[in-house]
Amino acid sequence: MDGATEPTGSHVLPATATAPRRGLLRVPAFWVLLGLLAAGGWRMVQLLNGPIAGYPGPALLAIILFGLYAVPFVLVVRAFDFLEREPPALLAAAFAWGALVATATAAAGDSAAHDLLAKQVSPAFASQWGSALIAPFFTDSPLFAGPYEALIGACAGAGLIAIVGWLGEAALKREAMGMGDMTLMAFVGAALGPARALATVFVGATLGAVIFLAIVYPLAYLRRGRVASQTELALGESPEELTLPLVPFGVFLAPAAVIMLFFGDELLNRVLLGH
Repeated sequence: MDGATEPTGSHVLPATATAPRRGLLRVPAFWVLLGLLAAGGWRMVQLLNGPIAGYPGPALLAIILFGLYAVPFVLVVRAFDFLEREPPALLAAAFAWGALVATATAAAGDSAAHDLLAKQVSPAFASQWGSALIAPFFTDSPLFAGPYEALIGACAGAGLIAIVGWLGEAALKREAMGMGDMTLMAFVGAALGPARALATVFVGATLGAVIFLAIVYPLAYLRRGRVASQTELALGESPEELTLPLVPFGVFLAPAAVIMLFFGDELLNRVLLGH
C-alpha cells in the first residue's frame, strides 16, 4: 500500500487550535478590545479594592471560584468545536471580556438603576425589587428578551390583541377583547420579544379551541340536559337553547406564554424552518 494513501475507516481527528498572529497589531479591533479589557480591569480593581482590604480571605476565595468557571467553559467549547478548534487566545479573550468588561458594565448599570429606583419610588422598593427588574437589561438571558426586543415585543403583543379585538367587534357587533388582554400581552411581549409574543396569541387560541370543544361545550350540553329535563317535568315546557359561557381569553394566554417562554424557540424553528 502506498504511504500517501489514507487508510479506510480511519477516525476523524480534531483540528489543531491555531490562529494566525501575523499582522494582528495592525488590526484596529485588537486595540479596541485591548483598551476595553484594560478599562474593565481597572474598574474591577476599584470595585474589589474595598472587599479585599476588609475581607481578604473570602474575597480572594470568591475570585478563585469565579476563575474556576473557565474550566467548564473551555471544556464545553472544546467539546462542541471538535472539527474547528478555537484558538486559546480567543478563549482567553472571551473569558476576560465576561470577567472584566461585562461585569464592570453590569455593576455600573445596576448601581445607577438602583439609585434611580430609590429616588423615583423608594429605597425599600429598590432594595427588594431592584435586582429583579434590572437584571434582564444588564444580563444576557436565554429566556427573556433584551431591552430593544422587549419594547418591540410589548407593542407587537398589545397591537395584535387590539387588531383582533377590533375585527371581532366589527364582526360580532359587541366587545370581543378587553383592555386586560391587551395589558397582559404587553407584559408578555416585553418578556418574550416580538416573535414569541405573536406566537403566544396563536398558541393561546389553539389551547382555547381545544379546551372549549373538549371540556366547556360538553359540560354546557350536559348541564342544559339536566335543566331541560327538570323544567319539562315541572312545567311541561320545551327545552331551552344551548347557551355557552363566555371564557376570558387571558385564561389561555397565560399558559401559552409559559409554553413559549420555555419552548418558544424550538416551536418557531420547527414551524418556520422545519427543524
